[in-house]
Amino acid sequence: MSYRGLLEAAVLLDGSLLAVGYALLATPLRGQPLLGWVSYSGVAFLAGASVVGVILCGLAVAGLRIDPTVFAVVAALLVVAGVVAALALPRAARARVAPASTRPLRSATPAASVVAAAACAGVAAVGILLLADAFRSSPTLDDVWGFWLPKGIALDRLGLDPRLFLPGGSYLAFDHLDYPLWWSIMLGLSERLTGSLDLRVVDVELGVFVVAMLAAAARLLASRIRPAVLWPCLLLLAVAPELHRQVLGGGADLVLAIYLALFVLCGALWLAEGGLFELALAAVFAAAAVQIKTEGPPQLLLFAAVLSVAGWRVGRRRQLGLWLGVAAAFASALPFLVWRQAHGLRNDISLSHALDPSFLAGRTDRVGPAARALGHQLVNPHNWFLVVPAVIALGVIGAVRDRRLLWLAPAALVGVGYAFWIWANWGDTMDLHFRLSTSAYRIVDASVLVAALALPFLVDRLLPGRGEG
Repeated sequence: MSYRGLLEAAVLLDGSLLAVGYALLATPLRGQPLLGWVSYSGVAFLAGASVVGVILCGLAVAGLRIDPTVFAVVAALLVVAGVVAALALPRAARARVAPASTRPLRSATPAASVVAAAACAGVAAVGILLLADAFRSSPTLDDVWGFWLPKGIALDRLGLDPRLFLPGGSYLAFDHLDYPLWWSIMLGLSERLTGSLDLRVVDVELGVFVVAMLAAAARLLASRIRPAVLWPCLLLLAVAPELHRQVLGGGADLVLAIYLALFVLCGALWLAEGGLFELALAAVFAAAAVQIKTEGPPQLLLFAAVLSVAGWRVGRRRQLGLWLGVAAAFASALPFLVWRQAHGLRNDISLSHALDPSFLAGRTDRVGPAARALGHQLVNPHNWFLVVPAVIALGVIGAVRDRRLLWLAPAALVGVGYAFWIWANWGDTMDLHFRLSTSAYRIVDASVLVAALALPFLVDRLLPGRGEG
């Protein structure tokens, strides 16, 4: 298939998701200048994809085939609803949900301006090259053609057909039937819009999500972090070899990590500043995280718990708001969870085993290899450079300097993600060597991205001249 078909599919699908996201953000962004709206493109795209995907998952459980027509109707209704809300709500209501600040900080010196501009240009260039590579590459991970994309195609052509989505029938069922439908729906729509089967659509969509994440992080941090710190930190993430390898690999772990990391960022901003805009984004990003993979909900709970402990002084209102956002995300996943329960569909990893002390006691030989393999992926400079070690080291330096344990919150977030995956491999019954060799490099993504988005905060607070614009 030609590049033209891929480009048209990306424009139709991702352009529609972007339009939905902007409609949902129309109320808080109303009154912003044009450049202000443009700067929120990454946030808008990821928010639109989350909301549309969550609704389509519910419609799939209700029995609808998730084809382009259903997608178009859902997208159009959301756009209309968002625009109507932006026009109808009074100014006072819009002000309550507006971003706390949309004006980017300025560099204090000409040298800092040069550094920021060069790094910003570098991030943009890397994003373009990443998308170019995605358009030329097919995914290397066999999960893509084993079940992620085939599930999406089935949801388009047949709907949530029990013959394919439940075990024990006369047809060969998909692998990992416990996985939610969100990412498969996105891939199925993208494939359908190309007009023919082309696995490159998977890499293209992953590339778009990564570029959107970089743009979203830049927008959310631009009014809080000095540009000469922010852009070099984002460039460090953008050029990480493992980020590019995983975009071309095609797995869903990276998309899950993007939404988890942005939930942590927005949740932390809500606790620190109390802005309803950031709370709403945290809930929206969390909703996608629980609908991509079964590993999403437990990681979301762990990250939310660390945020809650780190922000224990902020007051009950903000703590309650954070957990209401998490609860709303879990509620959005109820249709598929109810469908699974009704059909007796269990998780691939048995929770009864993973929570059974006697079962775990007989498998302690798995802990050491899992800890070493996962730790290697986190600190190996050939994967993510030294992002995770830098965050841990800077957190310790800040904690010693200011005598405040809050500096260690990013390291704690990385730590709970690391501990979760050690426990998951400990309680799993799959051959450990096979599991670690095929997934260890992917399952640490959320911890790495959380660390990468925390790095600008740590560097900015440790460098002198923090009060300068």
